[in-house]
Amino acid sequence: MKALSPYQHLGCALRTMVRETHPTNFVLTQAATLVVILAALLLHAPSVRAHPLGNLGISHHSALHIEPDRIEVRYTLDYAEIPTFQESQKHRFVAQVGHPTLRTYLKGLSERLKQGLTLKLNQKTVAVDLILPCDATFPAGAAGMPTMRVACRYRVTLPLGEASFEMHYQDANYPQRSGWKEVTLQGSAGVVVIEQSVPSKDRSAQLTQYPSGLLKAPPQVLHAQAVFKTSAHLSTAK
Repeated sequence: MKALSPYQHLGCALRTMVRETHPTNFVLTQAATLVVILAALLLHAPSVRAHPLGNLGISHHSALHIEPDRIEVRYTLDYAEIPTFQESQKHRFVAQVGHPTLRTYLKGLSERLKQGLTLKLNQKTVAVDLILPCDATFPAGAAGMPTMRVACRYRVTLPLGEASFEMHYQDANYPQRSGWKEVTLQGSAGVVVIEQSVPSKDRSAQLTQYPSGLLKAPPQVLHAQAVFKTSAHLSTAK
């Protein structure tokens, strides 16, 4: 595949912004600001650290942990420079840990992301509950721009009286964004995983260390299936 020129990257980024920004919020000052930022990203010195997967993507990591009475989803997103900027403009928050505007943003983001996660047990969709609101940090990116790392924890309670489960999990957040997309699954003590479609260990250390050999063709896994057994609820149901 032929590499894109800096001008083509700029055009792609602008088209993405126009598509994802509500028309009533798309003002000239925001567009002009983004153009300046994009120019800085394209022309930054090689010594400045840039996101390894490019400055347009949002990477996904879902770690599914099956307990005898529940499934926990440890959900992580890694926003590159441009989507971080777009999120801060759209939702009016300051990309700084501890800033008062960040708490309101993360509360709403926790609910929005939850809506994009679907988990089915024995072909029935079950409720995904938020354990704690998402947390965010802002690692430095190219040209002095922040990136954003969001970590959330969700939970699904296993139905009482059932011991065998067929599970289907789907992450449908940010479907148009490129990035690293990975799902893992592990069973704890008291759970027997019979089949699983995803590995138990990841390759990116939860989106903190991207293997250089996979950057041109990163994994694109956003769903998982598993068959498992647990006896945790049987005595309760009798």
